[in-house]
Amino acid sequence: MAKHRSQSKTGYWITGVVIIGVLIWGLASLGSRQGQNRTDNQSSGAAMYLKPSPAVTANLANPGKRTVLWFSATWCEICKSMSPYVQAVVERHVDQVVITERDVDREPGLARQYAVRGTPTFVLLDENGQTITTRVGYLSESQFESFITQGT
Repeated sequence: MAKHRSQSKTGYWITGVVIIGVLIWGLASLGSRQGQNRTDNQSSGAAMYLKPSPAVTANLANPGKRTVLWFSATWCEICKSMSPYVQAVVERHVDQVVITERDVDREPGLARQYAVRGTPTFVLLDENGQTITTRVGYLSESQFESFITQGT
């Protein structure tokens, strides 16, 4: 009987150690993630998913023309496949629109300000730098042309 009780106590002890270990690991992981977010926000000067600051919109404004922010990445295969005709469409509408390609890995703060969650993301800005509309994902040549000319 005494042997049975010691095995039971050992089982409880092991279970307790495992639970404590999991709790410590979970708290350490949570603290690590919060530290990373804090560092990202401090280095970019931007809070997550805020409206773009007036300074950002002023820098992106093009008097008399709309601006397309093209959020892409060097590893994005869709972005690479769209590149030739995006440039061709913009050249056809050079009097109406300016395009600026932004790398989400190089400018994470700007990507956060425009709530970019995937690549490619296209943000159409008016002449004052205010957002008209946003499209995420692959756009055919005709869809992209409609996007920059009609905002659809």
